[in-house]
Amino acid sequence: MDDAEFWDYIKSSENPHIIFICLGNICRSPYAEFKFKQLLSNSHIRKKDQITVSSAGFIYQDRIKIYYNTKKALMEEKINEKSINLHTPRVFSDYSTKKLENAALIVMSSEHRDLEMEERFRKKAILLSALATEGEEIDIPDPYMIDDYYEYKKILEKIKGYLLVIIKKMELLEI
Repeated sequence: MDDAEFWDYIKSSENPHIIFICLGNICRSPYAEFKFKQLLSNSHIRKKDQITVSSAGFIYQDRIKIYYNTKKALMEEKINEKSINLHTPRVFSDYSTKKLENAALIVMSSEHRDLEMEERFRKKAILLSALATEGEEIDIPDPYMIDDYYEYKKILEKIKGYLLVIIKKMELLEI
């Protein structure tokens, strides 16, 4: 999927569904999900109540619900702690084929898109960076192994920056 196809889907779908996808659904994609929902609710986007936003990962996580640095960053963003605590990592393959075929798939890394996704879904997936940069594919590194919170948060701030651009584009397109 390219950015024109993404915007066509968002504009033409009565109830668009956006799924943010990363490796384990405990760092990048849940951050993107929660932050995008917050930005969407505070936006001037007409269709905001019809847009469903969720997230997934490619691998199953059974020990961690959400990574502690992601939770800390979300709480700093004034995301409700109770909502954060309710997050349960979802696996991409657990979504029904129909749901995946009828959703916009936004991935954090080209490597995971290219290695983990079936071709039919790979063709409809777009990198988060590509939506915000007119097609430039910039992978967002997995911050999971980064202990230093400042360094970890720099990655989440990059995601936030892309999300802000996407929201602004949605407002300009009068979605």
